[in-house]
Amino acid sequence: MRALLTFLIITFAFSSSYLLADTHTMDHSHHAMPHGMSAAENTSAIQSQGVIKKWQADRVTLAHPAIPELNWPPMTMTFLLPTSQPQDELPTGTAVDFSFVQTDAGYQLLTLTPASR
Repeated sequence: MRALLTFLIITFAFSSSYLLADTHTMDHSHHAMPHGMSAAENTSAIQSQGVIKKWQADRVTLAHPAIPELNWPPMTMTFLLPTSQPQDELPTGTAVDFSFVQTDAGYQLLTLTPASR
């Protein structure tokens, strides 16, 4: 009897958490930009350093250290390549200096150059 009761409690716990999972959406806006600012208002460029993890035709994935201006921890994320000038592909593992802004389309690189370290 005790085993049956334990089974029912565990089944209920898992089924209720599964049902609740569909009602709660994930909000990642806390990593987006300072509160109260739209993408259009956030025009100041952020400077950082990083390492290239993956290169694609229109974007690059970079691992970067914490960015205190945005309250970001160290992470790996994808940025849109600069649109102002064609960018030659840099090899995976290249240390880079970069600047970016947030646009409605995502995080847009303004500059991306091999690090002068």
